[in-house]
This record gives sequence, structure tokens and C-alpha cells, in this order.
Amino acid sequence: MNGLAVLALAAPRSGWDVLRFLVLPLAGIAINIVLWIGIDPTAKLLGLGRLLIGAIYLAAITRGFRR
Repeated sequence: MNGLAVLALAAPRSGWDVLRFLVLPLAGIAINIVLWIGIDPTAKLLGLGRLLIGAIYLAAITRGFRR
């Protein structure tokens, strides 16, 4: 997700920016996709469950993301 945020928010301006804000985030996204494809389905469900619990907890402590 961080890779997508970098792609959405940072526009490359020079040669190094293309590497930092385009190539490296795309490489990170590709690695994450490969890892998600190869992971056991039970681990995927546990990870998504943990993500859901964390999102609910965050919504509760921020009073619906208002704070």
C-alpha cells in the first residue's frame, strides 16, 4: 500500500526521482504480489482478520476516524 501511495503522491521530476518514486515503489508492489500469491490461504485469512480487527480498533479509539 505504501508503494501505491508514493506513486499517487510523488511525481518524478529528475532522474533520481524516477528511481525513488517510480521504479522502487513498483518493485516493492511486485514483490508483495509475488509473496501474496505464494502464501498459504490460511495465512491470508489470518492476516486479513488481523487487519480487520486493527481497523475496527482504530475506528473505535478515534471515534469513527474523527480524531
